[in-house]
Amino acid sequence: MDSAYDQALYEIGDEGKFQKSFDIKYNVFLIFFWSIVYMNIIMSLAITPYTCKYPEKPLNYSDYDWKLKHIPQNFIIFYYSQTNLKGEIIFESCIIYTDPDLSNKTTECDFYIYDTTWYGTTIPSEKNWVCNQEINIANIFAYSKIGEAFGSIFFGWFGDVNIPESARWLYVEGKSKECVKILNKIAVVNNSKLKPETEKELLSVKKQKSSSSFGPLALFTGARLAFNTILLLLLWVFVSICYSVLILSTGEKSDSNPFIQFSIQALAEIPSNFIGAWLCNNIGRRRSASASFFVIGTIWIIVALRQMTSIEWLRAWWISAALITIGRLTIAVSFFAINLLNMEIYPTCLRQSGLALGNVLSSVASALAPYILYLGRRVDPRLPGLILGTSCLLSVFISMFLPETLNAKLPETIEDAKVFGSKRTQFSKVSCEIQRTEDFS
Repeated sequence: MDSAYDQALYEIGDEGKFQKSFDIKYNVFLIFFWSIVYMNIIMSLAITPYTCKYPEKPLNYSDYDWKLKHIPQNFIIFYYSQTNLKGEIIFESCIIYTDPDLSNKTTECDFYIYDTTWYGTTIPSEKNWVCNQEINIANIFAYSKIGEAFGSIFFGWFGDVNIPESARWLYVEGKSKECVKILNKIAVVNNSKLKPETEKELLSVKKQKSSSSFGPLALFTGARLAFNTILLLLLWVFVSICYSVLILSTGEKSDSNPFIQFSIQALAEIPSNFIGAWLCNNIGRRRSASASFFVIGTIWIIVALRQMTSIEWLRAWWISAALITIGRLTIAVSFFAINLLNMEIYPTCLRQSGLALGNVLSSVASALAPYILYLGRRVDPRLPGLILGTSCLLSVFISMFLPETLNAKLPETIEDAKVFGSKRTQFSKVSCEIQRTEDFS
């Protein structure tokens, strides 16, 4: 192995009971309960179908004819498709005829009628945050994401200077006794043992690098390290916007049960980690990221094209549900690949700062998602698909310039990180900086 720590990890086991238990506690149960809170916010901000409140219908009119008399047709959607899939005219949501018996003059709504088929009430329907007030929903979501960004700044830094449970960090810092103590605890759980000569070698290690340069600024020390950081941050931005737009749009579907759709699409994310791990280990980290972004970009282009076609089956709700489900699975694979690249491109002493900075930009980017949806509702329904499709295809290009970390000798210090990826590599699944392997049997 290339270091005493690598040898120690080989002896105690890097995929043993300890690691599996850690994954279950922090990557399954913790994520599950966090998701409940997060998704509850999304559902509470859903915009249910609505229209202006019009006078009570007399007996000599049908419901449809009476609505047609008072509510104008939606001419923006009418431009693409005169009717919906049921052959009914699509109505405006925000304006009403002032005097339908005398003229076609319209005015903005004072009161609204909300569809309560799936939601009894939501924040937008309770506060009448629709039409010109719809921007309030985007603002609320944006404020929450900005709060996450500030939290990530502090806790990311805090994680880099307060992580005694990270044996590798202790090893890099030269805190040999604490490192050996933790490794022995892991060995007990994994039913293995650290060899005396390896323990002795670990105890002889001195501090390799001062921690004075730790923090977000250290991610930009050196041209190659700064370049890698910028590329990773761009990928964080694009994948976060795509995910947030998908999540927000799912809660507002009304042509079928949004709760069932939401659940099915959430279940699609469960196998994503397994698929992501298999892809990253078999075709490489860069290829996995590029392939997943290409699939997501294609999905967004299809979403945009659906707004311009009158083909009924292509505009059916189940097509939309299928696209969102595949999109969520694929985006989760992208997150897996980006996280893995983030953990492997940075040394342990910078890993939390890298993740924290990625989470900061991820949160800020997510704050843009409701505004993109707002453009789709109020300006042109094709815009979200075109914006996000272009972003994802750009991400395919960006990911090609990241260093491949599969089978590579990973950086352990900031100095290592400054040159990691400097060697020119083909766009392959194997890095030029191959990690040496030795037989310890």
